[in-house]
Amino acid sequence: MRKLVWLAIGLTGGCALAAYAFSNMLLLPAAALAAVAGLLCFALHKKSIAFICAGLTVGIIYTCSIGSYYTVGIDNYDGTVQEMVITVTDYSRENEYGLRCEGEFALSGKKYSLILYCDKIVDLQPGDRLEGKFQLRLTTPGGSKESDYLEKSGIYFIGYSRGDMDIFPSDEKNLRFFPQRLRKSILNRVDEIFPGNTAAFAKALLLGDTQDLAYRQDVALRTTGIRHIVATSGLHVSILFSLMYLLFGKKRSITALLGIPLLILFAVMAGFSPSVIRATVMQIVMIVALLFKKDYDPPTALALSVIVILLLDPFAVTTASFQLSCGCVVGIFLFVPRLQNYIYHKLPGYSKKRVILRTILGAVSVTVSTMIITAPLSALYFGNISLVGVLTNLLTLWAVSIIFYGIIIALVLSLIWLPLGALIAHVSAVLIHYVLFWADVLQNVPLAAVYTKSPYIVIWLIGCYAALIVFWLLGKKRHGILAVSMTLLLFAAVTLSYITPRLDDYRITVLDVGQGQCILLQSRGETYVIDCGGSTDKATAEIAAAHLRSQGIRRISGVILTHYDRDHSGGIPYFLQEITVDTLYLPSVEGELPIEISQGQAYSFVNETMTLPVGIGKITAFPGKREKADPQDSICILFQAKNYDILIMGDRDTGGEADLMDRHLLPLVDALVIGHHGSASATGMELLYQVKPETAIISVGKDNRYDHPRAEVIEKLHLFGCRILRTDRHGTIIIRG
Repeated sequence: MRKLVWLAIGLTGGCALAAYAFSNMLLLPAAALAAVAGLLCFALHKKSIAFICAGLTVGIIYTCSIGSYYTVGIDNYDGTVQEMVITVTDYSRENEYGLRCEGEFALSGKKYSLILYCDKIVDLQPGDRLEGKFQLRLTTPGGSKESDYLEKSGIYFIGYSRGDMDIFPSDEKNLRFFPQRLRKSILNRVDEIFPGNTAAFAKALLLGDTQDLAYRQDVALRTTGIRHIVATSGLHVSILFSLMYLLFGKKRSITALLGIPLLILFAVMAGFSPSVIRATVMQIVMIVALLFKKDYDPPTALALSVIVILLLDPFAVTTASFQLSCGCVVGIFLFVPRLQNYIYHKLPGYSKKRVILRTILGAVSVTVSTMIITAPLSALYFGNISLVGVLTNLLTLWAVSIIFYGIIIALVLSLIWLPLGALIAHVSAVLIHYVLFWADVLQNVPLAAVYTKSPYIVIWLIGCYAALIVFWLLGKKRHGILAVSMTLLLFAAVTLSYITPRLDDYRITVLDVGQGQCILLQSRGETYVIDCGGSTDKATAEIAAAHLRSQGIRRISGVILTHYDRDHSGGIPYFLQEITVDTLYLPSVEGELPIEISQGQAYSFVNETMTLPVGIGKITAFPGKREKADPQDSICILFQAKNYDILIMGDRDTGGEADLMDRHLLPLVDALVIGHHGSASATGMELLYQVKPETAIISVGKDNRYDHPRAEVIEKLHLFGCRILRTDRHGTIIIRG
């Protein structure tokens, strides 16, 4: 059966090659070459290589065929408004932009999935049929809503309702959407029986529903390396299988009869992600092996699960879910036996103390083995590597299994008598608080995580894996030397990450946050943040916090909001949960604050020109003249440090610019952050004549629906000979001196 392993390796490589291909013209020759190589190897009795080549050939051809079938011609629909019928496939949810739901529709005789946004807030259920006009935005490369995550998830379109739409309710007898309805019922029951914020954790742990999980808790779980426990994965399927085996293990036929349908139902309710499919297939193989009294071969089971995933969707090979899930299992296969043999060699005997120590180190070996494979993937996808992950997993994973069992028992008992289920839920909640306690405590430990926003950490990571490969190729077994070398390299990388920004006379960082603005102003260890808003609120806060934490900064002097529009302020409530801010400086406003801040957070209104010292430089904040905080009359920021001046215009229009120049004598500046993301209503000729910037910086989202920056603004900047830097093209922009 190991032939299946070689075939899966080749299939994965072929799918990856086709999915990541820079040039499709080379794919068919590559497939032909792989086929010829496979036939040659088969003739030479090199069967393992022959199977790899066969998988490679099939992977390339299959992925290209699926990609061509679904993508050829769909670019003609990008940005168009179509009269369509959409079938809702899951329950709708409210978000910051209105209503969001998933659906499917037919286009040119093919069925596509999409994410639909509606201005109208209505409760949509799986099976509801929507008829009306919808604007389509393409998520594939080159589309106006290009998004790797959505395309890799099989979602090629984002839709927006345009005008009225007719809603035809679903038939609740339709069994197709039974798993979604069951999932909703379970989540509602969890809300009923679990106390306080433990309900959100229980829903996330049971079915991966994290929408109600508090942002601070989510950050703590990510920082401490246990976010995987609330992202439905193989761990959950394994726990569910363990429960079934505990109940029916001796009765193999009952285990198979009940267990296989239950696992499949759970996988569908959990969203059928690659990680869930992988674990489900492997557990079903184990059940079948038990039923027929055959040996269970984990590598073969993994290979079969990989083949199933890629046949369902060859582009799944590019997802973090597939790579992390399979990487974890491969890490366990490769390293756990070696590490545990090493532990037994160093701690022989069966004394009580040694057995306990071996058990603890055995658990640690599993976490370390998975991290060896997944750490680079975590760095790539999430921008950080948890250094306390081993400790957090050791302290909490035992409790996670008990909590999972407790949730299931509580749900079952609640069907018999609700108070009895609630009692078990409250008992389980004690352990939920235990897990959240350790996550909260350990996230605040110095060096709980390191961030790839620092180039030194990236160099350290590459150096570690280079050393691992060298030791492995040379057959070196001096693990102590390798561990000490990695630790010393880490110490050097962290030291450079922390010290370098503090030595700069000034550092200006215009973050790439999509359609919004967030700017870090730093000088000699002091930091101010100007605005914190972008395409999504949480993502903007995470980007800003990661940049600061990569420098060892957890507390800053202040945040200044130029105005209250969401694309400048939406991330503030989340940012304040990650970084301690001494003072918020806000535009004057009548009545309640338009943003949420925690009780006790110091804030001050900028009613008149204000000067704040920053290291060896200073910030001057110029308020608008109007009483209400109008975006077109934003607070403007002048940052001066040593021999560098930068002016940040917020969303001021040309009228606001004229008022600023009338009331204040502006200096010549080295850089100008263009107002309103390059809108035609801002950046007048008078302002450019007044400040004569050498560099123009535009914080703007790629292919935004406002068509920012406008061509006339770019033309004016070229006329003045400005060097133009744009976050949509250049990414995060850093100016330092």
